[in-house]
Amino acid sequence: NASEIPTQEIRTDLATKTVNPERVERPIRITGRVIPLQEATVSSQVSGLVLPTEKILQVGKYYGQGELMIRIDNEQLRYTLQSERSQLVSAIVRLLSDMSLDYPTQHPTWVTFVDAFKADEMLPELPEMTDQQFRYFINAAGIPAQYYGIKAREVSLDDYTIRAPFSGKLTMADVDPGSYVQPGQPLAQISRTDVYELEASLPVNASEIVSEGQQIELYSSSLDRTFTGRVHRLGTAIDPGTQSLIAYVRISGQGIRSGLYLEGEIAGQTLEEVYVLPKDALGRDQTVYVVDSEGVVQSQAIELVYVESDQVFVRGLQAGTKIIVEQVDEPIAGSSVK
Repeated sequence: NASEIPTQEIRTDLATKTVNPERVERPIRITGRVIPLQEATVSSQVSGLVLPTEKILQVGKYYGQGELMIRIDNEQLRYTLQSERSQLVSAIVRLLSDMSLDYPTQHPTWVTFVDAFKADEMLPELPEMTDQQFRYFINAAGIPAQYYGIKAREVSLDDYTIRAPFSGKLTMADVDPGSYVQPGQPLAQISRTDVYELEASLPVNASEIVSEGQQIELYSSSLDRTFTGRVHRLGTAIDPGTQSLIAYVRISGQGIRSGLYLEGEIAGQTLEEVYVLPKDALGRDQTVYVVDSEGVVQSQAIELVYVESDQVFVRGLQAGTKIIVEQVDEPIAGSSVK
């Protein structure tokens, strides 16, 4: 009886697509901002008046490594050292007569030390003392204590001259000639301009694919330029909020500046024998609707391999399968598609 055969719904409004397995290269997209490879805040270690130099300390000025940046007046220390050196030599001279009688083998060496003395120059090396009794004699006179106290202050003379720790440009300059500075006061900030790093965010699973030394092409939409970089190192900590880790990409080139936004792709995982479907084709229970050879819609379970924002990569289908590729809100298994 024909009335007992259920009527099969015929759908003509469903979009379909015939799919075949593909080999898909799934790149890893990275984005980030450029940071200086090296950046240092230059601070004063001494107090004193800042003296003029040949180059005015200004933001954007370039300094080569070791170039003089800031000079602080050290006149008082220099005069103090001259006085202390003279006192040391006077103390040694007073010992020479006793030394010539009691330690005649040591006497010529110390005479040479005194003769080489100049009040406005660094002290020469203290003569070696191998004789134990002679060492007691010199120590009792307080000569080594005076000598090393002066040497310590001589070292501090270098603190009055501040030089660039590396080649780069000033990003902050906060002192002028005539200013009085204190120990610990920040005076300037310098950044390298020859090499930079991109601090890029990566998915956690990318750490198994991305390796140090890997080359990457980076693009700046602001400059409409492409730069080549290499992955220098990977961070160890995972951001708990984004579940990402940081990759540091070493880059250089004309036009790169700190703060520049760059984006790029790294060759990632290769997916073999997968079917690429629109995301709307995937049901909540990891099934898709397929249309068989007679045009009847069937529900079929699939293996979900990877999900992107607008498409999914799946396995478990047959080559040439026709798939319904739009979102369907009600069950349609058993319907016919034309």
